[in-house]
Amino acid sequence: MRQARLRNAIDAGITYSMAFAQWEAAVAAGATMDELYRMERGEYPKWFVAKVMAWHNVHSLVEAHKEDASAIEAQKRARKRRS
Repeated sequence: MRQARLRNAIDAGITYSMAFAQWEAAVAAGATMDELYRMERGEYPKWFVAKVMAWHNVHSLVEAHKEDASAIEAQKRARKRRS
């Protein structure tokens, strides 16, 4: 899925740390503040944190491809109306 190019992709040029990516994935999965604190302290196994991050990455890719498909369809409809 990562190799498939999005036609309407925008590169914001923003980079962030692995720790931020872990927090973002955990929050997206519904983690509480207590769970975030426990994750920060290394109380969860690495395989579990990796699984949460993988879920978030796949979910984000699916959403990006859905949005791209919607944008492409909207462009097609707009061209038809102009014709």
